[in-house]
Amino acid sequence: GVKWVIDPTQTPVLNRAFCDWNTDFFSLLKTNGMSAVCSFSQELVQPPDNPAGGAVWVQRFPDGSAVETATGFGTLNSSQIAFSSGPQNYLEQAFAAMAGLMLAAGLTPKLQFGEILWWFLANTSGMAFHDADTQAAAQSALGRALATFHAPNDDPAVNSYADANFLRTRLYNYVAGIQSYVLAQCPSVIFELLWPMDVNDPNDCKLMRYINLPSQWTTRAGSGFDTFLIEGYQYAGVNHNLDQATRCAQYPWTELAWDQAHCRYLMGLYYGTWPWLREFVNASRLGLPAIKLWAYDHLCLYGWPIPLPTSDDRSFIY
Repeated sequence: GVKWVIDPTQTPVLNRAFCDWNTDFFSLLKTNGMSAVCSFSQELVQPPDNPAGGAVWVQRFPDGSAVETATGFGTLNSSQIAFSSGPQNYLEQAFAAMAGLMLAAGLTPKLQFGEILWWFLANTSGMAFHDADTQAAAQSALGRALATFHAPNDDPAVNSYADANFLRTRLYNYVAGIQSYVLAQCPSVIFELLWPMDVNDPNDCKLMRYINLPSQWTTRAGSGFDTFLIEGYQYAGVNHNLDQATRCAQYPWTELAWDQAHCRYLMGLYYGTWPWLREFVNASRLGLPAIKLWAYDHLCLYGWPIPLPTSDDRSFIY
């Protein structure tokens, strides 16, 4: 049968069906006075990864195995993409094309970097910082092989932070390169950062917090981002800990240097034991400008109650 793959040699990178669907969608939004933020993820299905041939697309563990997660659709897996030139060039074109579609429809182009991070779990050999391009760049920058980190909570201060600084700078430069490319073609574009705190929590993921949040992103000025969207599904959805969820929702302005007006919270609601109503009320009380839900299809499929409760609903049982 036909196997759909990512082919970076095709231009434009967004196919006709994708463009037509989104053009129609954006037209409807414009007609109804609505806006949108469009996201591209750092996970791709069936990328053209071929390290032996010089095409480095997938993050890899020290033992060489690729970072893959099940999509839930048959046997398809998604791959966590490396911060290399091939993926960067591809996503530059994708982001720019999407900005163009939004602009053509009369919308302000708003684009999100969705969960852009070094993979947050180790396998038995260590953390996944070992794709061929990263290793070569580390050898050049450090004059030696990159240190092997073994767990998300490893100390980033190893070798006086040299290795951790190399990793966070590589992430920052990758994102800044995409932003610069898109801005050159569409100066009115606005960028949003989606940052998952639960897998980068400074309490138990010290290494990941350090390398996945470059210092430039800890405040709005100079970050390249207009808004900071934070999530932490582990806290409410798995731990059922609303205190953790509330800390997550306000983290950008209480523990970072973002102003609250440019902060957003993304919360889940996709299975029955999730205390999402209470989570929503708690987040609403913080005065966030926007709370986003993942996802609307779950809201419909489960028949969750509408309208959502607020802190002013006296009859709601918290």
